[in-house]
Amino acid sequence: MKLRSTETFWPLKSAMIYSYPSIDQDLNTEILIIGGGITGALIAYKLINEGKKVVLVDRRDICNGSTAASTALLQYEIDVSLHELIKLRGEECAVDSYKNGKQAIFDLRTIIETIKSDCQFEFKKSIYYCSFKKDIPFLKHEFKTRKQHGFNVNWLEESDLKKMGLHAMAAIESNTAAVMDPYRLANDLLHYCQQKGMQIFDRTNITSIHKQKTKRFILA
Repeated sequence: MKLRSTETFWPLKSAMIYSYPSIDQDLNTEILIIGGGITGALIAYKLINEGKKVVLVDRRDICNGSTAASTALLQYEIDVSLHELIKLRGEECAVDSYKNGKQAIFDLRTIIETIKSDCQFEFKKSIYYCSFKKDIPFLKHEFKTRKQHGFNVNWLEESDLKKMGLHAMAAIESNTAAVMDPYRLANDLLHYCQQKGMQIFDRTNITSIHKQKTKRFILA
């Protein structure tokens, strides 16, 4: 693998698993998904399993947007720490956000098992550490907040981190995280949906979308 290149890891690892046709004519559909990455694939999976008729379109090759450059890390944390989010949104909303993120990891594993995806899903621990002594109180507050609300976390001191080869002052160790190949999962999800009847078109540009009274979309 090239350390400096415009090539991303996941497509190099899995190559192009499935291919799809392009379309250059108008098309009627009740549900249109624009974008064939992991987000579009998961939306398609839910809709197809609800018996909906779906068309998915991407202007690039399928799964070659941000999904191809994903870190592949699955963590329930969001960009705002839990104790800060509680101040911003209230305890119930903030805690639910984190718990839903945690549940999503397990839900994703269920989906992977259902479609038998070879995306190498594996549960892992994650480390949220600080490099400076001044940040320890912030991290300690976050640890206590997560612990209070039932999250499975441990507090690690500098000596614990040194044993892991990390040069940091302190850390929160979370026991709920995972890794996987997102490019492979997105491809497997889309293939599953196509087998269930979803139409997929890549390398297709949408020039206009018209909503009719019958709530059908026309792609031009």
